[in-house]
Parts: sequence; structure tokens; C-alpha cells
Amino acid sequence: MKRWNARQWSYVLLLNMGIVVYFMLQEPVRRMIPGLALLLAVALLQIAAVRRPELIRWTALGQLSIVILLGFAYHPMYTYLIFVFVHFYMNMPLRWMFIFTVIFAVSVPGMMFRAGHLANIQMWLNILPPLFGGLALPYIIRVSNNYRETVNRLKAATKEIERLAQSEERQRIAQELHDTLGHTLSLLALKGEVVERMIERAPDKAAAEAREIQKTAAAALRRMRELVNDMKVVRLSDEWEHALSLCAAANIRLTIRNRLEPRGIVMTALQESVIAMCLREAVTNVVRHSQATECVIELSSDESGIRCMVEDNGKGARGAGTEMSGNGIVGMKQRLAHLEGHLSIETGSGGKGARLLMTIPIVRKQYGGVAQ
Repeated sequence: MKRWNARQWSYVLLLNMGIVVYFMLQEPVRRMIPGLALLLAVALLQIAAVRRPELIRWTALGQLSIVILLGFAYHPMYTYLIFVFVHFYMNMPLRWMFIFTVIFAVSVPGMMFRAGHLANIQMWLNILPPLFGGLALPYIIRVSNNYRETVNRLKAATKEIERLAQSEERQRIAQELHDTLGHTLSLLALKGEVVERMIERAPDKAAAEAREIQKTAAAALRRMRELVNDMKVVRLSDEWEHALSLCAAANIRLTIRNRLEPRGIVMTALQESVIAMCLREAVTNVVRHSQATECVIELSSDESGIRCMVEDNGKGARGAGTEMSGNGIVGMKQRLAHLEGHLSIETGSGGKGARLLMTIPIVRKQYGGVAQ
């Protein structure tokens, strides 16, 4: 919470003292005047805490002492004043929070005994809200704030990891380009100078050098294409690991069955990349939208081609069997269409669970005009 919001909130809480002041005005004059003075002291301490945050623990201790005094001298119901300043506990060390809550917990039974309400169940029910506010609420809010801060730190750490990974990948690509092309381009420049000097004196040797330049350039171009293709490939093994960690974080039990390896079927780099990217989208949808507790990924093949199935026991796929318009689904269909593949989505019986099936044809090589 920003400081100016906290200050405004502290002033707004003072308005709640109007109810307490009203009840104090019902007291006889000899009891009303010191009671109003104590309430004024609570308000002044509240203002002091807002203007001097470094004094919060001492102002809160003063306010707590006044509330306890009012509870003993007037009525236990004055413990409702705890809500005016309990939010200050959030800015204190845990040790001080514990001390304040223990003091309050010990004082309330004393107030009830002093007022003759120790065995009065109805009165205990009446002061349950301030008991909760003074004993449990500070810790609940503190834990909530710590959890939110932890989540924010994890998000920041994740972004930093992604940034570092991108930086490392850029460095790797730059090194690959330097190692692959730097030497080749230097060689081509040198050979170009040689050809320029030899073209008049030894045209035959110059032509041979020119042909050598062509071969070197063609080899460099071929290596560049291989490098770019390697960079574009998304490995299924990486996606298995990503899917396992993502489902584990969402408390989804993931089972992976790769039935291609025992059969010795190897996908091309393009097929593997397309299946991997579609699988990433499918698993993300399961985690975000399905509310599932179990998920199965199965990679197999039959006469129709290579099949990748993602099945969960969640709430089902809305619109299954119809043309779904989600960007993720559309993107998966477009990727599969490049390989003449297709995507189907079904909902299980009773509307529970979803089954997503990706199919791409098996590439068969030609030998002597005969498909193998």
C-alpha cells in the first residue's frame, strides 16, 4: 500500500470513533469527561503515528493501553477501538506484534471478570469481533502480505531468468555466427584480393580462384541455413520437461507415454517443432482453463500418421465438435495445416474432461519411385 493511501485510511478509521464518543456521552459527567479525554488521546496518537511512522510501535502501545483502561474502567465493549489502530501492527517487527496480541489476549478476560460478565456467553459473543481483530487479523494480513510479496518476487525472478536466458541465447547465436561466418568471410575477402591481382597476369588461376570463391560461398550459405534451421527447432524432450513442471505447479498429475521410440519412428525437425509447439499450447490450456487434476499425453502412430493426444479429467471443452475460435486453437490448426495435419477436440461423457488429438501424416521417402 502506498503511504498516502495508508495515511488516508488511518484518518478514515478515526471516523469510527464517533460511535464510541456517542456511548461515552451517555455516561455521568464525572465519568464522561475523563473518558472523552482518553478517546481524544487515542485520536491524537493516531495522528502522531501517521505523521511520524518511526513512532508507530510506541503510539500503538499507548492506544492499546488506553483501550485496556477503558475496558476495565467503563465496559469491555470499548475493545472495539482496537480496529482503529490494529493496521499499524503490519509495520512492526513480528516480536512486537506478538507482545501486543498477548497483552490484549490477557487483558480481555480481566475486563470481563471486572465487569461481571466472565460467565456471560452473550457478552463473549458480542466481543468476538474485537477479539478476532486484535488476536488473529494482524497475523492473517501479515501472512497475506508476505504471500503477495513472495508471488511478486517469484514473478520478478521468472522474468529475470527469461531475460538471462534470452541474453545467453543471443550470445550463443552471435558466437555461432562469428565462428561460422567470420572465418569464411575473411577467406572470401582474401581470395577476392588475390583474384583482383591475378586477373590480368594469370587469368586461368584467377578463374580457378573465382570458382573456389563460389564453392566457399555456397558452403557458407549451406551452413547458415543449417544454423537457422537448428535455431528454429523446438525439441519434444524440452516440452516434456516444461509440461511436467507446469502441471506440477498446478497440482495436476501428468502422465507421458511416448510410443514412437519403441517402434523406432523418428520425426523430422519440422514435424517435431510443430508437435512441440502445439503440445505447449494444449498443456497451457489444460492448466489455465480445465480445472483438471489429471492429464495424459500420448504420442503414437498408426496408418493415418503420427498422433499426439492430450486428455484431461477437467470441466470439458466448451464448443467441442464445433469450430472453436480461440487464438490458441486457431494457431494449432494453422501449424498442423502446414504439414497437412488436423486437430480434433472432444468432450468426455457427462461433459467432463476433454480430449485433444493432433494428427500429421508420416513422411515416406521414395526409393526408385517406390514409396517405402
